[in-house]
Amino acid sequence: MDWVTQARERGYHDTLLSLLDVLEPFAPVVGQWLLVAAPVAGLFGQRQAFQDLSQLLDTPEGVRHLRHLLSDEHYG
Repeated sequence: MDWVTQARERGYHDTLLSLLDVLEPFAPVVGQWLLVAAPVAGLFGQRQAFQDLSQLLDTPEGVRHLRHLLSDEHYG
C-alpha cells in the first residue's frame, strides 16, 4: 500500500492512527462509503487505493492490519 508508506514518510502515521481510533466503530460504514467513492477517485488515479482501504475497513481483522501497517512496530 503505497499511501501508507507515503503517510509514514510525511509523518502522518500518528495522526492516521488517532483518526482510526475515532472511526473504528464506524469502519465498515466508512469502508462502504469509500467503495462507492472509488469510481470518482479513479479520475485522479486513486481508485485502487480507495478499494484497498475499503476492504481493510470492512472487517475487524482488516482494521487491525491497517493499525499494524501504520504503527512503528511494523517498521521496526
